[in-house]
Amino acid sequence: MPELDLGRVTGKSAYEYAAAGGYAGTEAEFQDMLAKMGEAPEKLALPLAEGWSSHSVGGSVDGHCYRKTADGFVTLFLDVAYSENTTGTKTVGILPEGYRPAAQISAMGYDMGRMLPISLSVTANGKISLLPMRNSGVSPGEAVYMYFIGSISFYAG
Repeated sequence: MPELDLGRVTGKSAYEYAAAGGYAGTEAEFQDMLAKMGEAPEKLALPLAEGWSSHSVGGSVDGHCYRKTADGFVTLFLDVAYSENTTGTKTVGILPEGYRPAAQISAMGYDMGRMLPISLSVTANGKISLLPMRNSGVSPGEAVYMYFIGSISFYAG
């Protein structure tokens, strides 16, 4: 079979395609961003509000941390317990600027002790809160111990 000579194949670089698609940074910034895409972002410890503690092995930072990818997505990891029984919303901590959603986001999780549903919310001012939800196994106003494991991801720019 004869060999097919295609000559030199030319085209746009990845940066040129990105710029044509709306990317506004320099080519050097684009190359730096591409180089970092394979790297796992650093986990940062979330300072816990009073009454909360890490429930992870050895109380490590993995039980209450957050990280942000090069493209602006934040993931919050929680494995925390509250020190006493509670009936209402409790603030777990505050995310710093640059790691906050543009508007409040919420997700559902479970109390790992009683399998009670818990609402997790993160507000635009960075406030992270947990609220135990009531079900047929818990009386209105009954205090419960909160032990929450979960994570939530969102875009923070």
